[in-house]
Amino acid sequence: MAAPLKVNPATACFLRQPGSLTTRALLVALLVFQAQVIHASHSNTSTADNDADAVKLRNKAYVADGSQEKPYQVAMNVYSPFVIKGGEGYTVELMKEAQSIIQDSFKTPFECEYHIFANVSGGDNILKVLHTGDYNFAIAGITITPKREKLLTDFGEAHFPAGTGLLTKRPKEIPMSEHMWNVFTSESTATTLCALCIASLIFANLIYFAECTGDTDNADSIFTTDDYVGGITTALWFIIVTVTTTGYGDIVPQTRRGRFVASLWMGIGLVIMAMFSADVLSRMTASRSAEATGGIVGPGSISGTTCGTTEGSPWIDMCSSWGAVVKAAPSRAQMFADFENGITDAVAYDWPVLELWMQETDQRMVSMHMPWRSTTDGPFGPGFPHLAKPSKDASTGNVNQDDLAAVERHYRMREMLNHAFLSLKGGEVESRLVAKYFGGLSITSVGSRVAGETYKRARMNDPYVATALAFIFFYIALISSHALGVRVPVYHGMPFIAGTKKAGEEEEKVSTMRDEEELAGAKMVRNGSAVGSSSVRLARLEQRLERVTQLVEEMGEKVSALAEITQENARQQHERVPGSHRI
Repeated sequence: MAAPLKVNPATACFLRQPGSLTTRALLVALLVFQAQVIHASHSNTSTADNDADAVKLRNKAYVADGSQEKPYQVAMNVYSPFVIKGGEGYTVELMKEAQSIIQDSFKTPFECEYHIFANVSGGDNILKVLHTGDYNFAIAGITITPKREKLLTDFGEAHFPAGTGLLTKRPKEIPMSEHMWNVFTSESTATTLCALCIASLIFANLIYFAECTGDTDNADSIFTTDDYVGGITTALWFIIVTVTTTGYGDIVPQTRRGRFVASLWMGIGLVIMAMFSADVLSRMTASRSAEATGGIVGPGSISGTTCGTTEGSPWIDMCSSWGAVVKAAPSRAQMFADFENGITDAVAYDWPVLELWMQETDQRMVSMHMPWRSTTDGPFGPGFPHLAKPSKDASTGNVNQDDLAAVERHYRMREMLNHAFLSLKGGEVESRLVAKYFGGLSITSVGSRVAGETYKRARMNDPYVATALAFIFFYIALISSHALGVRVPVYHGMPFIAGTKKAGEEEEKVSTMRDEEELAGAKMVRNGSAVGSSSVRLARLEQRLERVTQLVEEMGEKVSALAEITQENARQQHERVPGSHRI
């Protein structure tokens, strides 16, 4: 099979320059050599599978020059709203505007004769029509892809910035309990939560030992207790109130060591809590996004689902590369019917067509959604046939001049059409046609949406999770055993197991005050729970009140003694005065 003839724009300009037959023949020989080099570079693969058939123009396409008598032959297929039955549509009107620009810019006519194939669907099929040689180019909603460029056609300048869209159904609303479960069982959230629990338990012990000196008469510290469980639960309350920035103020460290530990916890806890809050918020947003999109948020989340498209479309290979099961329908109507009937989970197609189809009914807008679309992976453009080499005269070996002229006209036509499409981009004409056929749908500011992060559940063998669970189970067992009668008293600030006490047994402990005065502080054990430190504090206050009363009495006695001494001194001073006062 002959190698296809591809001419770059620079060579095409040389072909259009006036010159002798010898010069033009040399240029054609150069083109033939270029085609042979390209063909040789692909010799390691099958020509039938990897290169397009070289096309020799014939009939009207062979002599077409854009004049009224010899118009260019254009192949189209029905692809609403680009080409509509009856000869209307976005592409048809865009071609009319392109003809006007070409006539104004190049001062040459650009008449076209359109052949609309109502029974041909898919870009591949309409491009295969070019292989007959009866058409100069094909244009409609033909997506530009590398595979088509290699196997089927030479593409020209894009005339519509289409791209891939994913259409899926909206699921029913997910209960809030399921949202919360998804959030707190995700790997990152569970890891952060476990790190927070571990740090809280560590700092609870640090603040407890920093505040508790083993002196149970130290009423200045709220953490002072002769029972480890009672003290650590108080410390945990302080830790929780501090890290959540609640700050009730009911528990405040009194010692310098305690305040230092509390300062460290304020800084570290604030960072961990900020990370935890941010992670919960992001996971909740992701869960809501998954709810709104049916679990499919882009190419990264379509793996394992059934994706519908049409036969001969580029989305067959695209969906397969995403890991989806592809169901290619023979027509676009059948593709949408499969989606509505639940045969396919999503549809991959040109996003403008998907959006227009959704907008046809309110019910579709409510029940369906397009979570991902791109304007960069598949614009629409005209397709031109791969031209065969000009034939040579069998007797003389010279290039056939009619074939050479047809090649010149072909590449001249491509240059003018590309110029027109470039001139129309972003202009008033394009905006008007978009508003007419797409209802004002924006084709310039959509951009691409990336797939959301997939959900990953926490693992039990994660070191943070395992450590946090070990701490939590230990303290649950400790507090539970405390309720059953196990006591962990404190001896000089250090806890130790004292043994099991029967429920209802009274425990009495005598503590020494700072001024070495003894006071019996009784703690009643009722149903396995200590009455608490309130009785001890009341006893301490009563003792201090007695001491204040004693001090006041002592001060009164001292004042009375001082008054007597003062009076005695005054009397003695009066007796020493001379007897001048006597008669």
